[in-house]
Amino acid sequence: MKYLALVIALVSFDTFSSMPTNGEKVTISGIIVLSEVLVEDKLIKFKTIKLEQKQCFKADGVISDKEQCLGTLQLVTPNTISLSLGQRYSLIGDAFHWHTAHHHTKVLFIVRSAKKL
Repeated sequence: MKYLALVIALVSFDTFSSMPTNGEKVTISGIIVLSEVLVEDKLIKFKTIKLEQKQCFKADGVISDKEQCLGTLQLVTPNTISLSLGQRYSLIGDAFHWHTAHHHTKVLFIVRSAKKL
């Protein structure tokens, strides 16, 4: 019986610890880094956030049917927000699953506000 209670507790914790990918605002934190990927012999550079700890993001049921657990997210940042490379930030925004060739991580993060830590 003790083991059953432990399994239920672990499953419940895992369910609630995943971040939404449906437009709900969430907060993440980490260090801003420049990432690179080679696409058709062209080097593409883009800003990402290296999360303080790996984070899981719920499946959206449209683009992705499975939860994604990642340590780095590509950032979509408006011109009104400036993020300095190598600096630690707390970001508020919303996550979504990649769906075009311009998306280089399985989950991206739209930055709505940023606070340098």
